[in-house]
Amino acid sequence: MGAGEPSRASGTAAKSITAIWTSLAALLRRGAARIGASRALPASSHPDGRFQWTDCAEFAERLQLGSTTVIDVRGPDEFAGPPGHIPGAVNLPLQALPMRLSELQHLAERPVLLVCHTDQRSAAAAALLSTAGFRRVEVLRGGMQRWRALGLPLGRADGPEPAAAPSSLGHADR
Repeated sequence: MGAGEPSRASGTAAKSITAIWTSLAALLRRGAARIGASRALPASSHPDGRFQWTDCAEFAERLQLGSTTVIDVRGPDEFAGPPGHIPGAVNLPLQALPMRLSELQHLAERPVLLVCHTDQRSAAAAALLSTAGFRRVEVLRGGMQRWRALGLPLGRADGPEPAAAPSSLGHADR
């Protein structure tokens, strides 16, 4: 292999990234109707078994245990503004997720809960993480809209609980 030629490892990584992008694009092409249809399934299942749907009230009880990393895939303005975010959540917008997968690899075997405004972006993020080999991925059914409607705890950038910085992903211990 000469100077400037990519190694086999970088070629494999490029193929993996391409496969992830292809999977995400396919999921998004299926549209909200396909994602919405899976909401009718039991909380712990998804049609292809790649991730779980989790009820807000059930997760609120587990939140106190601190054993799950919560990743909010909304944009920074949504995360910091009303209605707020789940206390302890890390903001990593969906569009940045594919480029930041390497920062999340230490979470591949740990529980990860994804949340957005409703649950459509988090379902797309869950498909992406599952395709990348994450084994314990959950989507918060109904997203922040449902969380807020149930009156569950909120963190706000301007309130007592500071917003988690995306750089904290490398040190997530939840």
